[in-house]
Amino acid sequence: MFTSDEETGSAHSEPYIREAAQQAELVLVMEPPTSEGALKTGRKGVATYTVEVMGRASHAGNHPEEGLNAILEMSQQIVNISKLQDLRNGISVAVNTICGGSATNVIAAHAAATIDVRTFTLYDMHRVDEALMNLMPKMPGIQVNVTLNHMR
Repeated sequence: MFTSDEETGSAHSEPYIREAAQQAELVLVMEPPTSEGALKTGRKGVATYTVEVMGRASHAGNHPEEGLNAILEMSQQIVNISKLQDLRNGISVAVNTICGGSATNVIAAHAAATIDVRTFTLYDMHRVDEALMNLMPKMPGIQVNVTLNHMR
């Protein structure tokens, strides 16, 4: 089987690839060589996640004590997520987008971030997946939800 889908999830050929993979003993992925001209002999698996933090909005000037700052919680989560990275063993974990808050005078009730995970082994992928799916809030009253967007 040959497919020309690019690195966007093989949107058009994925069902065919999955079906053919059930009978395959070997897969060749045609990639250009490394920048040094070496042959590529493997690829990392990839997974993406969305982490959402829900806090409670309040006026930053009049009632800051009533708020639960989702951005502050997210910043603590990002520090812990970054500790999952182990580049020496081929494990990259990167927080690549983040958004949150609604106005400068409002304690942020919501924050979201996307995480890109890449590993050489399925064991490492499952280990990182388990850690991400079990993230717990650092601050009382905050909710943290993690969604696996895709893994391959």
